[in-house]
Amino acid sequence: MSQTPPAPPQPKHDLDDWSRALHEILVRAREHRVNETELREDADKVIIAACADLYGLSDLGATAERSPGPRHSTRKHYDKLYWGVVVEWEWRLSSDAEHDHAAAQALDYLTMVRASARQDEAFTSVVANGEEWGFLATTDDEAEDLFALYPGAHTPPVRKRLEWRVNSPAACRRFLELIGSHHQQSVTPRGLATSFGPSSQSAKT
Repeated sequence: MSQTPPAPPQPKHDLDDWSRALHEILVRAREHRVNETELREDADKVIIAACADLYGLSDLGATAERSPGPRHSTRKHYDKLYWGVVVEWEWRLSSDAEHDHAAAQALDYLTMVRASARQDEAFTSVVANGEEWGFLATTDDEAEDLFALYPGAHTPPVRKRLEWRVNSPAACRRFLELIGSHHQQSVTPRGLATSFGPSSQSAKT
């Protein structure tokens, strides 16, 4: 495969175009990159461009390595927050233990962001490593109080809290749709919590 990065679609391309572009950049990154930071930086270029084109979102809504805010006392920092979607980027997901660790991290970050926003609803969270996606799995019953499940979420197998999919244009489309759900909301903790909580349509699809 060529080492030349695939060119992002020109403005006004549709969701399928951007889903393919994200899939291709992740495949390329897995071939030529060596760690999660390089992987994330490659993916960022397409994700931010896609969300600007598709949803008119400012790149300022994509943040990394931040504490959720002064309301939350932990010193932990989330990996990446794309507007209302918390993403735990990983490089290795080759064992059940690594899946458990990544899922636990994603749930921790989600809990922090939710607590900072002081909302009954929460953002959603995702795990990604360029080869695989883990989407937070909910049922209609769980959606009303998703975090009621979390006291025991860190007992094995925490990986089962997520629905795992091989990287594909369809999986990339689902990720971009999660970001875009109710994107007319303002980019604030309150607006994002309303848009991306577990009772949102995005979290149920």
